[in-house]
Amino acid sequence: MKNFLIISFVSVFTIFSFLLEPTNLEASELVFATKVGTPSLDPYNDVSDARMRRSLLMYDCLLEWTNDFGVAPGLAKKWEYDGNVLRFHLRENVLFHDGSLMTSADVVYSLKKVLKSPGSGFYSQIKNVRAIDEMTVELDVSSPSDALLAALGGRYAYIVREGAVENSNLAISANGTGPFKVEKFAQGEFLQLRKNKNYWRADKVGVDSLKIVIMPDEASIAAGLKSGQIDATIFEDARMAELVKGVSNLTVFEKVAARWDILDFPALEIEPWNNVKFRQAIAAAIDPKAVMNLAINGKGTLLGGHPPALWASLPFEDAPYAARNLDLAKSLLKQSGVNPKTKLTLISIQGYSALNSGAEIIVDQLSDIGLSVDIQILDLGTWIDKFLKRKFDTFTMNSWGGWIDPDQLYFNQFGQRPVAKDFRKWDNQEVSDLLNEARSTVNRSVRKNLYLKIQTILANKVPWYPLYSANFVGAHSDKVENFGVHPSGHYHDLRWVKVVK
Repeated sequence: MKNFLIISFVSVFTIFSFLLEPTNLEASELVFATKVGTPSLDPYNDVSDARMRRSLLMYDCLLEWTNDFGVAPGLAKKWEYDGNVLRFHLRENVLFHDGSLMTSADVVYSLKKVLKSPGSGFYSQIKNVRAIDEMTVELDVSSPSDALLAALGGRYAYIVREGAVENSNLAISANGTGPFKVEKFAQGEFLQLRKNKNYWRADKVGVDSLKIVIMPDEASIAAGLKSGQIDATIFEDARMAELVKGVSNLTVFEKVAARWDILDFPALEIEPWNNVKFRQAIAAAIDPKAVMNLAINGKGTLLGGHPPALWASLPFEDAPYAARNLDLAKSLLKQSGVNPKTKLTLISIQGYSALNSGAEIIVDQLSDIGLSVDIQILDLGTWIDKFLKRKFDTFTMNSWGGWIDPDQLYFNQFGQRPVAKDFRKWDNQEVSDLLNEARSTVNRSVRKNLYLKIQTILANKVPWYPLYSANFVGAHSDKVENFGVHPSGHYHDLRWVKVVK
């Protein structure tokens, strides 16, 4: 722990350098610091989890995610299924950031962009979108689906002004109906937001100014919290919370999350990754508890399938390769026929300290069965580009979340193309059929059984290996009120935070 208590002059300088950037402060400002920046603000083309965390600060969706994994009214004040038609009745008198009035034309325009986005698979039940009148939109769907309602509450389903994609650069700006306007976006440095005084819920927005500051050294974030220059954070490295525990005027929190860190095998048509015995050998050689203890100081939950914070989770003890078994791993490696002297590379992501620490121990654990693995660190933009273009030829660490429905976790990852994206090139007919069945009903008990079956197949075939679900660990000043953390990790609750002088 001593290493975390040493803060260099450079780190201290980092804390104060962002304050030199003029902010034109008004009555109240929240400074939220995070280690992870977003490559872009584009709601339709940027697939990073970091972007998705921020989008709800600038945009609204037709529906809104609740903390109990349901949906509530957003820009749609009500909705109903009428057979295979999903009808939305829009909220009146909602203004975009440019002052124009939102109508059904904007919603139709936006949803058509969503259907062309990298996340289009989440919305593939939509067959047609049309405006019935200025405040009513109908979607022709393949069947009534709870998964579709969940998808329309986040990730890519944001409503922009008609023509916004063509007439502005949404990578660095926004023209939504959300609570904040973009004042300035400096990639890798900060996102300065200003309260949208014409927001349809403006009376609930807690601060006049919100600044999200990117600070790669989380020891600097801890120091900034202590000095009062930073108001709140969610640490990527849970161990950093030790630096601010017991500090007066600071509240340290820990909350369960619908998120995970996993080991991904996204090149399942390439040798040796297309060899199921080889993937099983790797899984059996890993001790996820040791990885979790080192990576996040044990502040999380071990997984059999997806995180238990999300419904229909397969228990850890029910997964065949959840616990380490070196004898089994060696046997499976021998059965695979893969030469153990094959040189391997494990990819991790710059700025994700938990992933990088986890990668180190995984490499060490795999050496126990004779595998030699190097670690390659990629910046987030490069990693995303390779993932989207399906150019990974080796395994990679991955950290993501932002779901309120299992469909959002599985469908694009393992559903067959062209409807889904099948990012891992697995092309498994059985799983794809189960995913299609699970998203084609509103009966949760039926869906739960299907997702348990899907997780069981994945646990046996190992197209990925769930490591742990990290809790949200962070801190905020006691002058900050209403600070909450949505289980998705998206920054929903920053809309309502207040700063008391």
